[in-house]
Amino acid sequence: MFGTYIHIPFCEKLCTYCDFAKEIAKPEKKRAYLEALFYEMALTHSTLKHSDTVYIGGGTPTALSDADFAALLKEIARYVDVASLKEFTVEANPSSLTAEKARLMKLYGVTRVSLGVQTFNDAYLTLINRDHRQADVLTALSHLTAHGLDNFSLDIMFGLPTQTMQAFEKDLDAFLEIKAAHYSIYALILEDHTKLHHQIKHGLLTLPDDDSVADMYGLIIQRLTDAGYEHYEISSFARPSKRSLHNQVYWRNDRYIGLGAGAHGRLDHRRYENIRSVKKYTEGMIEKGLDTRIYYAYKPIHDTLMMGLRMRDGIDLNAFQAAFNTHPLTRFPGLKKTLDDGLIRIQNDHLQLTDKGLFFANDVWMECMDDETTSEGI
Repeated sequence: MFGTYIHIPFCEKLCTYCDFAKEIAKPEKKRAYLEALFYEMALTHSTLKHSDTVYIGGGTPTALSDADFAALLKEIARYVDVASLKEFTVEANPSSLTAEKARLMKLYGVTRVSLGVQTFNDAYLTLINRDHRQADVLTALSHLTAHGLDNFSLDIMFGLPTQTMQAFEKDLDAFLEIKAAHYSIYALILEDHTKLHHQIKHGLLTLPDDDSVADMYGLIIQRLTDAGYEHYEISSFARPSKRSLHNQVYWRNDRYIGLGAGAHGRLDHRRYENIRSVKKYTEGMIEKGLDTRIYYAYKPIHDTLMMGLRMRDGIDLNAFQAAFNTHPLTRFPGLKKTLDDGLIRIQNDHLQLTDKGLFFANDVWMECMDDETTSEGI
């Protein structure tokens, strides 16, 4: 499959933990950015027409005004045959998902919405500087269902500042009551140069210890699988036939194009990143077009292994051998130790993480990294 990712780098508030390309901006800056984004779409129209999936992420796409949001969806429809897409996803924030945006998404063929809930606990939402509250989530969901957009995913964050297991259990109950088609789960990661990193470093807040975070992850797996959700990727749970198709483009190391500030893409045998600064992207795209892209090394065997092991199905060893003329355990001998330790297994000609390996995936991935892979070879 071929995927298209479109980045909208605007938010109404900046979460303390987030290190993505984003900023708070005035309406005129947002419109200037959209003009540059639309120009990038025009320059890549011959590629966009091959899209199987489209994913609008951020930032917060719904931080655009209703009029600008409509203009974005209309422009996408100029270059992408929306009716033939296998999936069309939009990320949304509960506080900015208006009834009009829900109507527009239905009108322009959006088939899936990813709602950034994170937690139903208003105190924790305040701690991480989210701009919505529990009531906003319920309102946003009512807008979606009123317009027939019932294929939605909810983001669940755990390991939040001061979060206890008792509080998380109550939070998980609230998520399960919604009966979403899909749940994406994220352990909070302390990124450098974020406000939360500063708060933790200076003792203003504390995070749960690693054992508590692991217990929260284990509880999620238990509760969601007991509720009938398929744990098909390390961080993803879906009802039957509701897996994220666009994310599988990444996990299966397929080709995709990234549009907008800070977006990444893989076309042919090269990876690239767009300029991260909104100002520099906006000016550079208009002045220099695609020459502003920054290309970097593509390591196909490394990426195929690392991303493929995220999927519970794992790596098809026959396909891997055909593509790279080697076996993963031969190419990356360090993996043999993780096999012996019970973190990975070979089952039905697939290399997979075990249930134990889910908790130690970073240890497995470290064995998939070396300095021998290049953009010209494996």
